[in-house]
Amino acid sequence: MYSAFILTNQSTDKMRSEQPKVLHQICFKSMINWVLDALPSTSFKVVIADSESIKDDISEQTKFVFQKPQEGILHTISQARNGGQQYSDVLIINGDMPLITNQTLKAAYELHTSSKNTATILTATMGNYTDGYRIVRDKHGSINKVITLNKKPSSPAPTYEISPGAYFIRAGQFYSATKAVVAKDNSCNNYFKKIIEYLIKNNEQVGTFNVEDNSELMSINDRQELSLANEVMRMRIIKSHMKKGVTFISPETAHIGGDVVIVCDTIIMPNTIIQGKTTIGKASIIGPNSNVVNCLVGDNVEINCSVVMSSKVGNNTHIGPFAYIRPACDIGENFKIGDFVEEKDSVIKD
Repeated sequence: MYSAFILTNQSTDKMRSEQPKVLHQICFKSMINWVLDALPSTSFKVVIADSESIKDDISEQTKFVFQKPQEGILHTISQARNGGQQYSDVLIINGDMPLITNQTLKAAYELHTSSKNTATILTATMGNYTDGYRIVRDKHGSINKVITLNKKPSSPAPTYEISPGAYFIRAGQFYSATKAVVAKDNSCNNYFKKIIEYLIKNNEQVGTFNVEDNSELMSINDRQELSLANEVMRMRIIKSHMKKGVTFISPETAHIGGDVVIVCDTIIMPNTIIQGKTTIGKASIIGPNSNVVNCLVGDNVEINCSVVMSSKVGNNTHIGPFAYIRPACDIGENFKIGDFVEEKDSVIKD
């Protein structure tokens, strides 16, 4: 298994935001937490950040290392390393890659270990890049150079092998390479490029794992890219529920959070939002024009043109239209909550 260093100290200038970039949400969950969710539960996870506010958004099981500008990258890496020395490999990944999946990381790591690479770079062949790194190979197909991309390509854009700077690397070589690179330049500029070119110069075996779905390597740098990523994730979530037997009357108007559980034969009507730690039982009808947040909803329930928040709803209960169920309600089975009703902190049972 491997330890994972999630880098979050990227500029937010293009986002035009006072909030750290990785805390912006994709389908109701911050980018950094999508990345953390893609990692194996058994891996040692370290978030390296230059903003303390990120610490409040991640779980207590994830180590947080605050990077002080005056201390440099070498000190930060040494701090991050503490607690994960038993892992033979390290994954370096950016916290602004919310579309990366567990399946891709698993396959990439299997290739990394089976090929006995010192480093394995996650790449995709694409022409719609705006930043990242271009992988350049020699006539034998070996990587011999990394080119930093920092501007939009001409149109039509040439197709290149591109990486956002995510890679697996053997732990020992990573720390020695970091030390050698930092000895020449203690800045974080082009850190990925410097590490990879150091390995190549020292005849270490550097390979790649080509990701079939280019969107998984998408880094979010502005509001437009945030919107594009949100749409990719939204449809990914909806298709996942469809495969499990859930019907969406209007998929283009449904918004479902990544932690939502919906049991088969439930129908999601148009303009419906379901988010948070919500579970919907089987054969229910949710919507249209409804919002359900952090709720436990039973079987054969209908929620019509209503808002239900942080509450329980029993089997065979009908809510709405135009009801507002506020937090801490416990509604039993076989009830009807009628038109224009508002409930808060209520227990409604036989």
